[in-house]
Amino acid sequence: MDDLVLSRKEASEAVQDCGWRFLLGTVRTSVPVDSSARAVALAADAVAVCGDHADGHLRIDVRPDRVVFTLQSVDRAAVTARDVELARRISAVVAAAGLRGRPALGPGAAAARPRLGGLAEPSVTVA
Repeated sequence: MDDLVLSRKEASEAVQDCGWRFLLGTVRTSVPVDSSARAVALAADAVAVCGDHADGHLRIDVRPDRVVFTLQSVDRAAVTARDVELARRISAVVAAAGLRGRPALGPGAAAARPRLGGLAEPSVTVA
């Protein structure tokens, strides 16, 4: 693998076919899961497949309904060819678990959806 820094276009094109997206100087995917236990197991498998490179490249956000994988070379503060290779390895682990990653939309990687509850918005009455 290579630590060659990729341009935004190069990184985006290199991962788009495996369910990842270039976002804010990283490549990212979100994998829907059905439980916290499955999320943690998938995260552990991803760390294992990345081996010694996990600490310098991989960030994982584990939630009960999804796992968000983010790759970026910490040393370079950019996406490298190594990150692309790690994305492909993680995608293979995800596929072997019978799951599929989706290009992540942003921090937290949940699609925007209306939420009910919480504080009501203040209203103004003009007399």
